[in-house]
Amino acid sequence: GAARAAVAALLMGAIPAVHFPGSVLGLPLVVLYAIFFAGRGRHVRALAVVAGCAALALGLSAFSWLPALADIEGTHYLQSTAGYDNYQNHFVDPGQLVSTRWGFGSSMPGATDTMSFQIGWAHLLVLVLVLLAAVRLPSIRPLAIFCGLVTAAGVFLMLGVSRPLWAALPPLQNVQFPWRNLMLVGVATSLAAGLAAILPGAILAGGKEAGSRRKSSRRGRGGSERLPGVLRADALLASRPAGKIVPIVIIALLCGACLPYLQSRRGEGSDADFTPEAIREKYFGELKFQPIEVATPRFRPAGPRAALAGEGTARIVHEATQRMVVDVSVPAPTTLRLHLFASPGWHARFRGRDLPVRAEPGTGLLLVDLPAGAGDLDLSFGNTPARLAAWILSGLSLAACLALIVRRKFLRGRAA
Repeated sequence: GAARAAVAALLMGAIPAVHFPGSVLGLPLVVLYAIFFAGRGRHVRALAVVAGCAALALGLSAFSWLPALADIEGTHYLQSTAGYDNYQNHFVDPGQLVSTRWGFGSSMPGATDTMSFQIGWAHLLVLVLVLLAAVRLPSIRPLAIFCGLVTAAGVFLMLGVSRPLWAALPPLQNVQFPWRNLMLVGVATSLAAGLAAILPGAILAGGKEAGSRRKSSRRGRGGSERLPGVLRADALLASRPAGKIVPIVIIALLCGACLPYLQSRRGEGSDADFTPEAIREKYFGELKFQPIEVATPRFRPAGPRAALAGEGTARIVHEATQRMVVDVSVPAPTTLRLHLFASPGWHARFRGRDLPVRAEPGTGLLLVDLPAGAGDLDLSFGNTPARLAAWILSGLSLAACLALIVRRKFLRGRAA
C-alpha cells in the first residue's frame, strides 16, 4: 500500500543521507531485493513501486547530496581520481577476503594494505551452512539464493577480475573502494545469519510439512487440505524449540564475528586516526575536499589556526561543526587568516556588522577583513541557493511521505 511505500522511502532515504557514494550500491540492492521477491507476474509493479520509493528517497536526502553536487566544480574532487584515489590501486587479493589479520591503516595497492578486508569466517561459514540447508528446505531457498548472489557480486567487484567493468563505468570509479563493496557482502551475510538463526524452526516445520504431505497422498485425490508452498519466517520463529535456540545462535554468531577485532585490540591497533586533530589533518590533506583555489595538491596549512596580518590578538574561543567564534582585538584594520577552507556559505559577523569573507589565493583559506576594535568574530556556515533548494525539496518529500501515511489512517477511520 501507499503507506508502506512511504515508510520504505523514509528508510531508503537514510542511505544517501548518511553516505551518498554508498547509496550507489545500497539503493540498487534494495531495488533488486524488491524485484527478486515479487510474486509471479508482479515484477513490473514491484519495479514501479520501488522506483517511486527511490525517487522519494532521493528527494528526502537532497539536503545531503544536492549541495555536494552543486559545489563539486569548485573543488579538486574530479581530479582526485589520480594518484592514491585511483580505483586501480584498491583491488583486493583473494587471500585478503579470508585473512584474519586486522589493521587500522590505509588501503594500498596489492596485498600491502594496513587495514582489513576480510569477510569474516563466521559470516562465510553461516553463508555456506544456509546454502547447504536451502537444498533441502524450500522455505529458505529464495532468500538463501539472494544472499549467495549478492555476496558473489560484492566479492567480484573487489577483485582485479572486475577491472574491465569499472573501466567501462568512469562516473562510478570513485565508488570502487573495497570497504564500500564489502558493504554488499556484509548485508548479504547478515541476512544469511538471520536465516541460520531460524534454521531449527525451518527444519522442524519442514519435517511436519513432509509428514502432512505423506498423509495427504494416502488420502488420495479426495483430500481437501492445501499446504503452503513457502513457510514464513515469523511462523518458524513461533515454534517453541526455535524460540529457545534463536537467541543462542545469534549471540554465538556475534561473538564469532567480533573475535578478530577483539584480538587486534590487544596488539598495536588504536583509534588514533579519529581524534579531532587527526580528522582536521585528514580534512586539509585530502585533495577531494580542497577548493579549486588550492594551488598545491594536498596542501596543509602551517602556523596558528587564527592569525592576523597586522598587530593585535586573535584567539579561537568556540568551535563546532558549522560555527567558530574568535575573540579578536585589533588597533587598526587588518586581515584575519583562518585554517578553514572558504567554501560557499561561510558568513562573518563582528560587533553587529556583517563582514565579507574571501579565499586566499593559492591556499583557499578563509580571509576576513576586520575593522579596528575588539570583540567576538562569529563565523557561521549557512545556506546557499543550492542548499536552500535542497532543504525545500527534502521538506516537500517528507510532507509527501507523511501525507501518504496519514491518508491511510484517515481512510481506515472513515471506513470504520
